[in-house]
Amino acid sequence: MTIIPVKADKIYIDDFDDLYILSGSSLMKFTSDGKQLFSFDSSYSEDISLIDIKNPMKILIFYKNQNKLLFLDNKLSLIGNEIYLENINIYGNVLTCSAENGGVWILDVSGHQLLKYDADFKIVLQKDLFEIKEIPDYIISGNNSLYIKTDKNFVYVFDNLGNFNFKIEKNITSEFKVQEPVLNYFNKNKKVLVSYNIKTGNSLLKHFPDTLNIQDAVKSSDYLIFNDEAKVYVSEIINEKTDKQ
Repeated sequence: MTIIPVKADKIYIDDFDDLYILSGSSLMKFTSDGKQLFSFDSSYSEDISLIDIKNPMKILIFYKNQNKLLFLDNKLSLIGNEIYLENINIYGNVLTCSAENGGVWILDVSGHQLLKYDADFKIVLQKDLFEIKEIPDYIISGNNSLYIKTDKNFVYVFDNLGNFNFKIEKNITSEFKVQEPVLNYFNKNKKVLVSYNIKTGNSLLKHFPDTLNIQDAVKSSDYLIFNDEAKVYVSEIINEKTDKQ
């Protein structure tokens, strides 16, 4: 097991098994064996709210308090200029994630509207989210689909044109990563990493001991990454328990 002595607010792993650690206003990139590659520190020590590493060549960074987006390359260097959403008339509570071909999805929670922008930040889609009656609290894209989680822990799935496909009524309690047809998420209360298969309705569960104060956990095909209040741990995946739910 590799131990990285960094306090993490959030942890992520990309499709190349590179690890990203978000800590306040800093983002750090490591190899799976714990070697630090690059780092990014936001200006004015602004805390980063979210990163999206779906495209490791164009990483999306979101500052919720500033209502601001920016993009980083695979060396965590800034691409282009910062984008203030108020300049495109988007205010209030916003959710965002990467779209295909370098674009961006934005969900205006206050206005209950879904918007999509291309790589040049020109709007290509705008629609009212009449399909969702609850309050959205997380969005992520994957496999040419958009997944919208609500405060009731349901997930609504749309295609890349904004058309509603289906609703997942599994109780998904937190942010998740899409590895189609699987959604990976960490249930902190139960200390378990859940890999839920949308097609079969089955889950793979990775339980953590109650003695460990695990804050978050993510996985790729080969690695399991988790963190406590002081360190990040990386281990190769060996065994998992199957549980049909």
